[in-house]
Amino acid sequence: MRRDMVTATPDMTVEEAVALAQAKKVGALVVVDDNQVVGIVTTKDFFYKILNKVLGVGESGARLEILGGGEGKPLEEIISCLNKAGLNITALHIYKRLGRAKKNVVIHVDSDDVAQCVTEFKNKGYQVNLRKR
Repeated sequence: MRRDMVTATPDMTVEEAVALAQAKKVGALVVVDDNQVVGIVTTKDFFYKILNKVLGVGESGARLEILGGGEGKPLEEIISCLNKAGLNITALHIYKRLGRAKKNVVIHVDSDDVAQCVTEFKNKGYQVNLRKR
């Protein structure tokens, strides 16, 4: 079986490279610059060198997922509560589940002492999923 090599360029963004690898259903991209192979990037690289850092894998603290808190005023209130509690945000990402109208937010903080904020979020009607990191 022969497959054509899927290539990337050094100026591609991470998002572009990941999308290309997914679209072509490959686990590695050969990086080519001026018709010269200058490297290789694998899906493993995306996880260990990028995604793990974005998600804070292996770092201490807590991970809060607040359903419906991912935009506008709700997000402002959530961040304000964390700031008042003296919690430092180490990572934050917003996502929307398929078929749902509201966006959710996942926030990583540098402490697992988040009970005060979790209570406040729940009192405001948010569903909160809490996990240690």
